[in-house]
Amino acid sequence: MISHKPKSKKLTLDELVFGALSQLQVLKYDQRSIRRYQTVWRKLIIFSQKSDYKGKLREQLILDFLAHHEIKSELPTYTYIVSDRKSNISKQIAKKATENGCSSIKMQ
Repeated sequence: MISHKPKSKKLTLDELVFGALSQLQVLKYDQRSIRRYQTVWRKLIIFSQKSDYKGKLREQLILDFLAHHEIKSELPTYTYIVSDRKSNISKQIAKKATENGCSSIKMQ
């Protein structure tokens, strides 16, 4: 007797994101990190709908999404996070300095 493995249903992008967010909560990720993932994945879902990908996750969708947002896929994600944080920190330092009367620091 040959048993056939049932075909697995392909999940929609919404279902994949919901499952991933749920898994992050189970793994006790920080809520701020979860919101960050959720924001990016929501943008991916919207991009997929606008780009006629019909809510399905495909490699080409990811490549198009990265290109649209000018993210180089060969660079690690933390490169963008670190540079963004440095920029924000620099702006905060410059703002505090100007508030305290130091005019030689310029905000970028």
